[in-house]
Amino acid sequence: MAPQTPSAGAGEVIELSVSRQASQVERDEKSAAHITDEAGHLAVQAIAAGEPDAAASKRVLRKIDAHILPFLCITYALQFIDKTSLAYSSVYGIIRDANLAGQQYSWASSIFYFGYLLAEYPGVALLQRVSVAKFLGANIVLWGGVLMSTAACSSFAGLATVRFILGMTEATISPGFVAVTGIWWSRQEQAGRSALWISFLGVGGCIGGLLAYGIGHIGGSLAPWQYIFLILGAVTVVWGIAFVIFVPDGPARAGWLSDDDKVVAVQRVAANKTGTGRSRRFDASQVVEAATDPAVIVLGLISFVNAIGSGGLAFGPLIVQGFGFSPLNTILMQLPLSVVQTVAQLASGVLSSKIRSSRLHVASIAMIPPIIGACLINKLELDNKWGRLVGVWLLGSYPVGFLVILGLLSSNIAGSTKRSVASGWVFVCYCVGQISGPQFFKSKEAPEYQSGIVAMLCAFCINLLLNQILRLLYVRENRRRDIGLEGLSEETVEALKRESELRGFEDVTDKKNTMFRPTGRAMMPPKAGHSPDSTDSSACGASSTSTSSSSGASHDGLSPSPPPSTSSPIAASALAAAKAAPDPANSAAARQPLSRRGHFKSRLGCFSCKRRRVKCNELRPECSPCRRLGLACVYPPAAANASPSAASAASPAAAALRANPSMLVLQDLRFYHQFLTTAFPTLPLRGAQVWSEAAAMSHEYEHLAHALLGLGASHLSQNGNVDYTSQALQHRVVAIKLFNEQLGKPARSSADADALFATVICLLTQSSLLSDTMIEYMTMTRGANLVATTIIPDFANSIFRSFTPERHIQTLTSMVCELPKDFAAIDAFRASLVSLEPICHENTEKAYLGCQVRCIDALRQSSLDAWKEFVVLYMMPSAFSNQEFLALINPENYAGQLLVIHMFLLDYMLGRFCIAPADGPKLPGRKNVIIGWTRDLARALPGDYQRYIQWPLQYCEVLAGLDARYLLSP
Repeated sequence: MAPQTPSAGAGEVIELSVSRQASQVERDEKSAAHITDEAGHLAVQAIAAGEPDAAASKRVLRKIDAHILPFLCITYALQFIDKTSLAYSSVYGIIRDANLAGQQYSWASSIFYFGYLLAEYPGVALLQRVSVAKFLGANIVLWGGVLMSTAACSSFAGLATVRFILGMTEATISPGFVAVTGIWWSRQEQAGRSALWISFLGVGGCIGGLLAYGIGHIGGSLAPWQYIFLILGAVTVVWGIAFVIFVPDGPARAGWLSDDDKVVAVQRVAANKTGTGRSRRFDASQVVEAATDPAVIVLGLISFVNAIGSGGLAFGPLIVQGFGFSPLNTILMQLPLSVVQTVAQLASGVLSSKIRSSRLHVASIAMIPPIIGACLINKLELDNKWGRLVGVWLLGSYPVGFLVILGLLSSNIAGSTKRSVASGWVFVCYCVGQISGPQFFKSKEAPEYQSGIVAMLCAFCINLLLNQILRLLYVRENRRRDIGLEGLSEETVEALKRESELRGFEDVTDKKNTMFRPTGRAMMPPKAGHSPDSTDSSACGASSTSTSSSSGASHDGLSPSPPPSTSSPIAASALAAAKAAPDPANSAAARQPLSRRGHFKSRLGCFSCKRRRVKCNELRPECSPCRRLGLACVYPPAAANASPSAASAASPAAAALRANPSMLVLQDLRFYHQFLTTAFPTLPLRGAQVWSEAAAMSHEYEHLAHALLGLGASHLSQNGNVDYTSQALQHRVVAIKLFNEQLGKPARSSADADALFATVICLLTQSSLLSDTMIEYMTMTRGANLVATTIIPDFANSIFRSFTPERHIQTLTSMVCELPKDFAAIDAFRASLVSLEPICHENTEKAYLGCQVRCIDALRQSSLDAWKEFVVLYMMPSAFSNQEFLALINPENYAGQLLVIHMFLLDYMLGRFCIAPADGPKLPGRKNVIIGWTRDLARALPGDYQRYIQWPLQYCEVLAGLDARYLLSP
């Protein structure tokens, strides 16, 4: 933040202090600066507008169902028919005509999944970077053409080649449909819609069987199996062309939705916290998270054993033919299997949508009929063909397990890269299972195929067990997150819920999005007497309840508070960083006891242990149970009969704060002390006395009290042995909410204006200590600069009277000195800046670069001249138009990102050569944030941009070992 000068960008939408009457949509558009989702411009509008009108939501849902569902359902039916066309052909003579011997038919079936496996990860990666609908449609056309070419195969080599290519073209269909389902439907709708389009596997089986039966009666010059491939392939090609033409990538591109309907479509899925499209950025950290997430690993294992169980699908007609049926009757006897499959999948979808906490239970129950069926096939005598045939039909419910996996992929995994990696992992396991399954069916065991039947039986049993293991993982995760919400006020929960929905569009993973749950229920604290053990414990629970949960009364018996405004730039940044943390200052009604086992009463234990009704070992500052569970450990206030001497020894500001004891608990006193002694903002320069006066005012201005407590907590986390990030963010969220409320009211006195101005500076300073992204910090800084310019109308009577441009320059002139300079480092910095010229194309980029070059050149001659140029550089983003600023900090604008990083490092270089150590700012933890941003950018840059980040990385290594000082930015 800089001294108050009029900003050239004051007329922009982002300057909320001037345009306070603008609509909420306009206010929140600045938040889209760091949103990577393609529908981000709709997302901010949708979230700002809140829940959609019920009638509008139903109208849009009907349109989506009418335009998208038919394409998903029919395509999935065609995929199943085409994939299993080899099985139909097996009873019409392809084994004989293609000269297949021994295990070659098994390999012809398995090799399809080698191609599927090879194309899986490249296909999933492309789904993240290209038009989803067009890419899927092109693959449908390709697989149809490949299927038609199968009619020309007359050898194992030719058949294996075609099957391999067919597997490659079909590899992206299932993961693509998972992505499409997540884009268009809310989490509570996804289970039913996924069940519907997956149930068309069974419909495809029925239709395919009837088609194969009818084609078997064609008396042409070709063999019946050749007609099967030609006819089915031609139908698929025509359908793929229709898919390309009529299916959009998302709401933003749906021509059959009006502009208002597009916003409603995004509103409906905002609470998914997974976004409505794809981010084109690849995030390596999300790859690591996916690889180490136990739930993702178990999802892959379930996919593997489920695919082994389906190995009998390719041999189904041969097994049934072995019961003594003719080729045509064999096809007809397969129809009941398809009917069972369809009914089981539809029933599972309905049950999962209607019954809470049922999804994985339904999947487990669906494994019981196949287990019984496999036992019947294996144990009944060979002459009991009808009993064994019933066993075959009972196998039809096994695909329900895979249906559940697809639903969990779309609803329970967030983060574009993580979801792509998880989908790839699941389908790789699926391919390996499909490859392995047919190999258990040995030709020498025909027609009993005992090894194959036993393998299926084992796979079904393991599948059931893994379903329950996955459910327990979700139960444990939900319990951990529920504990983190205990004791929070309704206002805070609403703020975090709103922030969580917005973060869904920022490509944040489910692990990092605090309010994300692997469930479909509302994100609310447990009610009185409601143990986390009894929550909707899984993705096991279908997404059956609305995530807009504030539909009921709050847990403390009060009506729900309205969601906090995100109308200021500060609010947008803070909500993007907010995390759930217990609120020790809540009323007693908000701390209802949970149904846990009792213990001997501890009158001195922390609030968290009291609420959970567990024994507190009363360690200070953090007890062992809270440390283990990651909870905020807050103890009751000291007794009221504290000694007068102790009270009198406190500072006047602390005494003033005690006038409102509900505002402070013991930890807050520690944060307050940290603020007064070390953590107060660096601006105004040499302004310790200013912040002492501001602290004394804080007992009258709650927004200021929470702002300075949050800053003290963040500083203590950076420089102490205990992490107080949760408490810091808790204070930050409350400060922002209260600040927004006061910003819309006229200041009645100079103290009112001073309190608002002090709050802005504290919040901005705190943001430099948080692990937000660099883009969020830049957005916050620009917004704060613009808002702050109108807060204090008259500095003459303000405690910030030393922060006028004239007084600020006087102070800085007295601080800046000509220290010995490292000209080699200065020259290296300049060379790194000049190297950016070829990639800076926009006028704003060229101006930003030119100002930095002038600053570094001035540093060689005069520290004061260099500082004056840096002031211009620091204020420059505030002078940009909103569009220019968003373009500069766009995550895909690598030149802009590199320029911003150089600006931060230039600040430290100026501090190193221009400010004496005694005058340096006292926020040493900030340099670690800057270093982290630099390294994050290095990981995100593509290969041809890596040379531009090498010097900044090298300077960060130097910076890490220095007592780093900086000049202007907080």
